[in-house]
Amino acid sequence: MNIPMQTRSHFINIVALCLTLATLTFGTLSAGAVDIVAHRGASADAPENTVPAFLLAWERGADRIEGDFFLTSDGVIVCFHDKTTKRLGGGNLKVSSTPYQQLRALDVGAWKDPKWKGTRIPTLAEVLATLPAEQGRMFIEIKDGVRIVKPLAEQLNKISIPKSRLAIICFDQVVIAACKKAMPEVDAFWVVSQKSYKKMGMSSVIKTAKRLGADGVDIQASTEIPPEFGKALRQNGLQYHCWTVNEIPLARHMAKMGVQSITTDRPDFIRRGLQTDKERADARILQHLDFDDQTNGPAGIKGRALSAAGFNTRKTLPASGTVAMWYRPAPWYDYQTVFDSTADPDVWELWINKDAEIGFRTTAKDLRITHRLHSVATVNQWQHLAVTWDARTVNLYVNAVPVVSAKRRQPSPPSGDFCLGGGNAGNMPGKGHWDEVLVFDKVLSATELRTLMLDGVTNTQGK
Repeated sequence: MNIPMQTRSHFINIVALCLTLATLTFGTLSAGAVDIVAHRGASADAPENTVPAFLLAWERGADRIEGDFFLTSDGVIVCFHDKTTKRLGGGNLKVSSTPYQQLRALDVGAWKDPKWKGTRIPTLAEVLATLPAEQGRMFIEIKDGVRIVKPLAEQLNKISIPKSRLAIICFDQVVIAACKKAMPEVDAFWVVSQKSYKKMGMSSVIKTAKRLGADGVDIQASTEIPPEFGKALRQNGLQYHCWTVNEIPLARHMAKMGVQSITTDRPDFIRRGLQTDKERADARILQHLDFDDQTNGPAGIKGRALSAAGFNTRKTLPASGTVAMWYRPAPWYDYQTVFDSTADPDVWELWINKDAEIGFRTTAKDLRITHRLHSVATVNQWQHLAVTWDARTVNLYVNAVPVVSAKRRQPSPPSGDFCLGGGNAGNMPGKGHWDEVLVFDKVLSATELRTLMLDGVTNTQGK
């Protein structure tokens, strides 16, 4: 899927909301059990090693990003894979021998697609700035030898990002050893090709990693890697990562081998492919409203969307469950209702107010849960909203991010019909559009909600 730059704005709030997704394990193939690392960003759909590619990676639900770095002739650390600019930017300039401003003048997006024209080579600082504030992590791959180690250490010591969220990777053994000496608090993973693995053998690879002081091994993925390799790494206190996987069977194989991360050009595709049958089928859909038959309705996420407030589904919500939907609010005066119950204006209501605060409550006496939205993305932007509840807990999600949770004070079963846009006279009718509304009889996980969200952005042209 390609998402044009002009249609990406409704996803940028995912970055602003910090992607604090819960990691949940459902089995050996669980997408939550393996970190998904976006190789040079979401490079299947955006120009590699650029800010748009990294932003798109976060939007696609990546746990980490991976980028390649050189030191320019004037001491700037830039994100670029090749030794020369010939393939991606033209000019055939040697990156390490060229001043930053000369490299910055190159267009490194047009080769991918005309819509990326004008995209520039980013600095390390610009790439780090894309990391979500709490949970986003990064693999920094060094392409430039030991000359970059000292300036890299100096720059990383100046930033506020915890060192635990960063890792250095490199094929060069000398560089890995130098990085651990200069930055012992930053993880360093030795990158190993299949050719090297076969030449050295399992035992020698592990011994070399330990000799270098490496924290783990990042190996080229292959079905030929035996299960014993992962076990041996763990026994020696080494992490196990792999690269670059773009097909689901290989991803599943590597997950079974016990890798902690999979690097891929297609983060959303691989994540969905790693979901277990239990994750995909455990929840029963009580209602699915896609509004594709609304021939006069506005464009939605997948087809057409509902634009009329007060749409009564004639359904009562389950005692324990999930409501998930895409919603695009229109301008309003005070507040507006996303959905509520016909029984009472203060029960089972999700709303957004003029201060860009989203809130949910199950009863008038129950605790309200609220969250301040990223203000830029509040009006005229599609957002994926979800609430979950059971007898004890209520959770609110925005773009599959768990933003707030609370214990219920007064558990009570839902009552009245479930209405989109407000079905009770005591509430302000919602203004905007609704699409892909789903009601489940189970509390969905963050991983499952993220899948719902990603499945709903397969057709965003012109929205």
